[in-house]
Amino acid sequence: MLRVRGGGLWLGRRWAAYPYSKFPVYARDANGDGQHELFLTDVDNEVNSTISCRNHQGQVRWQKSLSETPAQSIVWMAGGHFVDQTRLDLLVVVQSGLIGECFCLQSDTGETLWRMAELKTADGTPFHFGSHAPFLA
Repeated sequence: MLRVRGGGLWLGRRWAAYPYSKFPVYARDANGDGQHELFLTDVDNEVNSTISCRNHQGQVRWQKSLSETPAQSIVWMAGGHFVDQTRLDLLVVVQSGLIGECFCLQSDTGETLWRMAELKTADGTPFHFGSHAPFLA
């Protein structure tokens, strides 16, 4: 029904899942219209990691290059209401080696809402995105 080029999410240690064609695809309703969009990561050696959002027919809705990130470094994505309860957002964790960063994107446009490498819990303990278990973010 649909064939498009793209990668998905990381499934293990940095190099354990190579080649990247083994990654699953992430899908969610990006704009609240009841239809799921596909979120695909880069599979080529672009300058930066890139996310593509495609509709149910495979047409590109938007594409976002994540500045100052290595190609193929996206390890985790999750959807939810992270900035505004009326809008769906996409949390994207990138990792190069042991250090990670998190981008919060508006899921229907790809606009970057915020970017950070570290959060602090209520007691001040730092949490580094993508450090060893990106799924814990």
